[in-house]
Amino acid sequence: MKLGVLQALPSRVDELSPERLAHIRAMGFTGTGLPTSYSPEAITPDRARQIGSMFADAGLDLVEYGRYHTNLIHPDAQVRRENIADLKAAVQVARAAGCMAVITGAGSRNPGGAWWPHPDNYAPETLERLVDSLRQAVKPAEDEGVLLGLEGSALTPLRDAQTTRAVLDAVGSPALRAHLDPVNWITWDTIFCTGQAVVSMFETLGPERMLSAHNKGVTAENKVGVHISETVTGAPDDIFDHAAILRVASQMPPDFYLVIEHLSLEQMPAARRHLLGIAEQIGVHIDGMDGKVD
Repeated sequence: MKLGVLQALPSRVDELSPERLAHIRAMGFTGTGLPTSYSPEAITPDRARQIGSMFADAGLDLVEYGRYHTNLIHPDAQVRRENIADLKAAVQVARAAGCMAVITGAGSRNPGGAWWPHPDNYAPETLERLVDSLRQAVKPAEDEGVLLGLEGSALTPLRDAQTTRAVLDAVGSPALRAHLDPVNWITWDTIFCTGQAVVSMFETLGPERMLSAHNKGVTAENKVGVHISETVTGAPDDIFDHAAILRVASQMPPDFYLVIEHLSLEQMPAARRHLLGIAEQIGVHIDGMDGKVD
């Protein structure tokens, strides 16, 4: 298992520099991902190869290229074709840069955003549309030798591990894997037993269907009604069972990445120390994590 981090790079691709990559490595992380703001249409093959060389020179793995605003279930077929074309372009960038995977979500029927709730997100015809779109989107990934990672959320069609497994099996491509974000699947039934929930997610999906995982914290807010929110890994209000995900992630193949996300540059060293401290307590080894945080 390896430890990576997101949100450590500039939002503009022309501002990416060896110095920014060196800073990530100096913090003790071994991998990161291209920001979602890097449009694949704006990255030429030569620029993608330059980016890959910068990562290699910095000793950093290019873990993922996130296309998180993709909508593969839009009722308009033309919109779906445009989103699939974006994934195809991203896969080509990833191949040229030496990036192992492009990450996508399913999308949502909610016009306000690809991760927001809508009553039709769970409809059988929505899942059928998603499977059809994924069969088209994964073909370029197969051709380029890049993996396509599928991230779910309780609010989207990929509402849980069981549904995600069914979609992966229906598409039937080894190039399509689950990119697990456990906090996205935490519900009121599991908020106070996140460790059991995480183990169940890993067991349901199985190693052969999994690509990598995100890490962040979760909290139950003191409000009337159900209010579950994500928080920074290791924050005072974080009640996520990080020991559980470290244990199960350590049983995955050696190149499996646990990638911390949704924090500022200033918060990253503390989040890393939090996970390393837990890993030491439970006897879990994280590759490349022997150095000190600056």
